[in-house]
Amino acid sequence: MGPVSDLDAFVSSPQGLICYRVTTDWTMFKVVFLAKKKDGWSDDEFYDYYETEHVPLAKELPGISKYTYGKPTDPDADWDLTANLYWETQADLQDAFESDEMQAVVEDGATFTDQEAELSITVEEEVVLDN
Repeated sequence: MGPVSDLDAFVSSPQGLICYRVTTDWTMFKVVFLAKKKDGWSDDEFYDYYETEHVPLAKELPGISKYTYGKPTDPDADWDLTANLYWETQADLQDAFESDEMQAVVEDGATFTDQEAELSITVEEEVVLDN
């Protein structure tokens, strides 16, 4: 696959996620997850489990440098959660994907999320403004 728009490379991760590389002065690799709770889970149960059980696992991923998540403001949103995980380099991201810690995160995700509805993409993010 050749260049895509202003992107200069295409790389596939072991999990089948797509990594785009942007040539800039400052970038980070970021994985964006869109998650939906499993049927039968209330919002309170879902977010409590995520915050108390899943987040501590994800915070232990090798090389992770930043981790944010958000809850939708629209009660009718198609997704119940977004999560953004950051690494400084593609090598750091690759190491995390191949780690036992990532395996634990993936297995735990199946406990409380609808795996068929989950979407994810990996991008090399360019910071344009950081006030």
